[in-house]
Amino acid sequence: MEQDELKAHRKWIQIQIAVMRQKFFMNHMQPQVYEAFMLSWADALQDYSKEEISKAIAQYISQSPKIAPNEGHIRQIIMRNRPRVKPVPKEPEPKKDLPTIEERKKIAASLGLKVVP
Repeated sequence: MEQDELKAHRKWIQIQIAVMRQKFFMNHMQPQVYEAFMLSWADALQDYSKEEISKAIAQYISQSPKIAPNEGHIRQIIMRNRPRVKPVPKEPEPKKDLPTIEERKKIAASLGLKVVP
């Protein structure tokens, strides 16, 4: 994400959080505290899409309408909603043609080794 896109996305997150705060009738904060609060949310959620954030906020509000969330609650819902990536099983290695016992004895003899039965 380019710098301008990131700034716009972070601003969008802050607006969504401000709207959500109104739903919970949160107390007025001092300007410095409010700014730090909003930066914290933007930092925590900037790597997620608008769709993921919007869905997670709506899901949280419908599940816990009386308790104001923090960044971790919303992030947790986003992570839970993401499809799980299943590991791709490794293909079995092709079987190597191993020398027979007779061939092994010949190889050992050619190296000057004595084969013990």
